[in-house]
Formats: sequence, C-alpha cells, structure tokens
Amino acid sequence: MEKFLYKGKQHWICLAWSMVIANLVLLIVYIPLFFVSPLLTLVTFLFANILLYLSYRSNWFYVKKDRVGQVSGIIAKNTHEILLSKGESVHVRQSVVGRLLNYGTLVLVGTGGTPHDMKCIPSVDSVREIIVDIIKQDGK
Repeated sequence: MEKFLYKGKQHWICLAWSMVIANLVLLIVYIPLFFVSPLLTLVTFLFANILLYLSYRSNWFYVKKDRVGQVSGIIAKNTHEILLSKGESVHVRQSVVGRLLNYGTLVLVGTGGTPHDMKCIPSVDSVREIIVDIIKQDGK
C-alpha cells in the first residue's frame, strides 16, 4: 500500500463562506415562514448547516509518489486522480484573501490539456512544491 506524502482537507474559510451564503439565502426565503412556523425554520437552518459541514469533512485531497487525488462525497464517493507522469503543469491561483489566510486553488493540467482545479487548499505553495519535487525526481 502506497503511503501519502501529503494528505489534507480544505481550508476552513470554504466552509465559512458556504455557510454564510446558504444562511443568507435561507434567511431571505424563510423570513415569511418564520412567523408561521419558527420550529420548521430553525430545523431547516440546522439541517442545511449540518449538510454543509458533512460535505466539508468528506472532501479531502492527497499526494502520493505517482499521483495527486481529490476525494469528495457524503454518501456517494467521487475520486479524481491525476497521474504525475501524465501531468504537464502545476499552477497556483490565490486571491488577496487567499494570500492573507494562506490558501488557494491548485490547478493540475494533464497531457490532454484539461485542467483540474483543487480549490481551497491550505498552504497551497507547499503542496505545489511537493508535487514539483516528485516530478523532478521522476525526471532524473
């Protein structure tokens, strides 16, 4: 069994943004219903936030010596892997907030030219360096 060179979860800010947006939408939709059924409104808010949290906890990524992968899904599991031997380039995209909070998007481009974005990666520059070092070692 191959060991993970790096394994991590998404940055916490992704969960926070998702919860803020979802709660604002629910607030706008459920304001009229709050006066009719406050319990239903609170249960809906709680259920939505639990689903967002479970989705956040079930989304993770990894780097092995020959591939990079991302796993997601609460009930059904989706795994996306890119073989490093088939990779052409590794890019990092960071916003101003991403630079301040040390997270970003890792973009892996395979030989077919299709980019694969791995969003909200904490310490994205360190992960990129790990991948580049693996590619350099394989090239020797």
